[in-house]
Amino acid sequence: MPYRRQAKKLGLISDQYLHIAMLMSATPSSIKTVSEKIHNNGGENTELLDTAAELLITGFMESDDPLMIDSYSWLCKLLAKKGGDRYSDVLRFVEDNTSNKKLLRYARTKIASSTTILSDRYKLGDMSLEKSKAKSPYPNLHMIKGRL
Repeated sequence: MPYRRQAKKLGLISDQYLHIAMLMSATPSSIKTVSEKIHNNGGENTELLDTAAELLITGFMESDDPLMIDSYSWLCKLLAKKGGDRYSDVLRFVEDNTSNKKLLRYARTKIASSTTILSDRYKLGDMSLEKSKAKSPYPNLHMIKGRL
């Protein structure tokens, strides 16, 4: 969107926080859109990837919905390519704890060797999803079974 180039001037949230809000929406299409965009075009940062990792770890075992599995698979691809070794334990955890063949395949994605993300390992709970929700431009909206 052309107005996104003037987000600050127009008083809109930054792209980073828009992407985090989309992740926190818990809708498969939003999660997949953000994951694909960052995977293919860049724009990653540690806070965004930590949010994606925490969302993946806390959600993948609770869903058998094919659309959510597809979104979680994209999160795996994103973490492997843009996060590198920092998220290898996250991907290994998914690999060890999923029975879904598609998610398993993406959890085994080769990890990129060179990234600009911090090199220390991410651990479950390093990122608070509640803090990420609080940064949302829509703090009073809650998702219930795919509906606002």
